[in-house]
Amino acid sequence: MENLGLVSIIMPVYNAEKYVKDAIESVLAQTYPYFELIVVNDGSTDRSDEVIRSFKDKRIVYIKHEKNLGVAEARNTALRIAKGKWGAVIDADDVWLKERLEKLIPIIAKNENFFVGDDHIICFDSPMGLKRWESQLRLFHNKIFLIQK
Repeated sequence: MENLGLVSIIMPVYNAEKYVKDAIESVLAQTYPYFELIVVNDGSTDRSDEVIRSFKDKRIVYIKHEKNLGVAEARNTALRIAKGKWGAVIDADDVWLKERLEKLIPIIAKNENFFVGDDHIICFDSPMGLKRWESQLRLFHNKIFLIQK
């Protein structure tokens, strides 16, 4: 695959020990290999730090705020050190399909005036793990359709 530019992926983390491992693994599994993952632990008081530090991948840049400054400041911290041509944001309780960047980067590389947004699946937590609920795009479509009826 041709290198279309480095992607700086920003992941703010606050008390996400239950989900952050899956989020990081989904980024590391990307089929588009030209990325840096900037994880900003925003003063977590749970075991998030331990989970994040268990990863030994050179593409991960880890920053830890000593106290919680909020998600906006965590993202700004990451933006200040980002080296990529492109930027992407993932929350610590999200997971990506492995082809996400491989499919999205060529689209924006053709015309840099694009902002690419995509759909996501909404899940809920259960004693047996995350359960799929619905696509946000589908929920939005259904809401608009019902309002217009």
